[in-house]
Amino acid sequence: MKADFEKYFFYYANPEIRSKSVQIAADSLNEAHEISLKHFVCTDPMRLEVELKYSVLLYDLLNEPNKAFDIAKTAFDSAIEKIEELDEDNYKDSTLLMQLLRDNLTLWNSDL
Repeated sequence: MKADFEKYFFYYANPEIRSKSVQIAADSLNEAHEISLKHFVCTDPMRLEVELKYSVLLYDLLNEPNKAFDIAKTAFDSAIEKIEELDEDNYKDSTLLMQLLRDNLTLWNSDL
């Protein structure tokens, strides 16, 4: 949530505060990314959401399209391999997030 707040704060902050907000959001999402890789299976909706948010932040605000693409692709590919192992409770959320990751990959691939 801290990263979300800082990311949205960025859009409304004056230019002097923007870079600090983006850096706080990036640091928070990077930490969440590392934690999710260690503690959640690749199909877990929380992990997929972190990967989606982190990749979007990298692409949109930090101008790191290659890193964003790599994170999103790794998350999508890992999850698609294990899609049959999804439990009923997480299926809808996980597949929606996977679709969003795939949509971004398609869009970003044309820019790389």
